[in-house]
Amino acid sequence: MSTVGRRGFLLGVTGAAALWAQQRNEPEQTFLAGLAAGVPRPRGDQQARRSAAPGPEARLEYFWRACDDCSEFGVHHVEFNNTNRGIMEAHESRIAEYRDEMAKRNMTLLEFALYSHIHDTSKRQEIIDYHLRLARFLKATGGRSIVHLLAPGPELGDGEDDDYRNMDLKAASANINEVGKRVLEETGIRIGYHPEQGDIRAGIWERYLESTDDRYFKFWPDVGHMVAAGVDPLGVYKKHRARIIGTHFRDYQPPSASTPDGRPARGRMVPFGTGIIKLPELAAYLRETKFDGTVMGEGGGNEAMAAYMAQTLKLRL
Repeated sequence: MSTVGRRGFLLGVTGAAALWAQQRNEPEQTFLAGLAAGVPRPRGDQQARRSAAPGPEARLEYFWRACDDCSEFGVHHVEFNNTNRGIMEAHESRIAEYRDEMAKRNMTLLEFALYSHIHDTSKRQEIIDYHLRLARFLKATGGRSIVHLLAPGPELGDGEDDDYRNMDLKAASANINEVGKRVLEETGIRIGYHPEQGDIRAGIWERYLESTDDRYFKFWPDVGHMVAAGVDPLGVYKKHRARIIGTHFRDYQPPSASTPDGRPARGRMVPFGTGIIKLPELAAYLRETKFDGTVMGEGGGNEAMAAYMAQTLKLRL
């Protein structure tokens, strides 16, 4: 399929989603939907740069090429992790230029994901100040929220299971309450907690929610991580519905009994529609309950995600 043909096809499918939903007598889509954009396609002789690509120029090239991909596939809302990309830092002094570039693509970056050493009380003011910078940027550019990821180990990223178990939840809760309060009161931007598999396996994710102030700290479940850790995502939606401001759609394939050499196998995230997660059921629940947050697809390639969400889930992106 040609570039023009692909773009026209996906844009047409996305634009027709609301009409199809009406014809099928489905509830109206009251939430925004888009992509936590993945690796962009190589263009010409360039190779797609992944998150570990060195240097700010390479990281920003990745960002803009991923935005170009999403725009081509009819997607108008995206999310990126700012932890290692520096998107905010590169553009906070030239917001007008950034807005112009996003407008050319008919696109809005709705959320920044961010890993944080939120349990480190000695860094509370530094953490507050950084979240406020992110929030001011989002407010100035049409964004909605910050997706909060725990970094319980020494690096800004996922930790080992013991790192999550041993994390000082009392300190983390006190810090995020203050961060969330300051960010909400000063910018109107909300923060939502996104448990990774380590949080869930360690059994701390609900304790963290229970120990924090739901006025200032919301919830952002990732259905792939939930299922991978043995948790029913629809049950999570129903239990925490009032606190959820966004969610990630993924698909997951559980492990087989063992690998050919007899070692325990690991499950993996797979393209939408090829795993065990009942994404149509989850989308229907969000429609029926008039969810007004954000649904972001993640994993499986930008084009394939956009096509599945538009064609199968009948979502406007």
